[in-house]
Amino acid sequence: GIAGMSGAISLLYGAQDLATAQLCQRAMLLTAGPLIAGFVRFSSHLLHLQQRGAERYAYGLAGTAVVLGLLPGLVFTQRTIHHRSEWFGLDYVAGAFALPVFGFLLAVVALFVHLLQTFWRHRDRVGEDAGLLFAMFCLWFAASLSDMLVGIEVYEAPLLIGAGYGSF
Repeated sequence: GIAGMSGAISLLYGAQDLATAQLCQRAMLLTAGPLIAGFVRFSSHLLHLQQRGAERYAYGLAGTAVVLGLLPGLVFTQRTIHHRSEWFGLDYVAGAFALPVFGFLLAVVALFVHLLQTFWRHRDRVGEDAGLLFAMFCLWFAASLSDMLVGIEVYEAPLLIGAGYGSF
């Protein structure tokens, strides 16, 4: 999952046409589903909790990510976004997201906020490394949120989720 997401992002940086960019973005969606569900399961085990509601929600998001990844007509407008990554000196293109993706991303952010709150409330179950793990989780959340904001054209920045996964 992590390799698939990071690989798709790397390929997106090389995209010079809309079709290639959309293929990379669809790969990102397809790999996002298992990562979301897996991270909730990881959090449950780490905290020694049963989070059946959060897990069902995550499985629903995972299914939604797969559907979106397989049905590009739901994902994209036909507008091309031209990105410039100053940090890497790269120019690349991406497909502009359609409304269903905005709803999906909002649902993912809601899950991440829930997981942050859950981790904070139960951090004593982790032991002495709870502070470090919480900081890494916050870094991962910030990287994910930044990438989402880049994807919906709020601002321009490098895609950081690879660094977010690297924090763990």
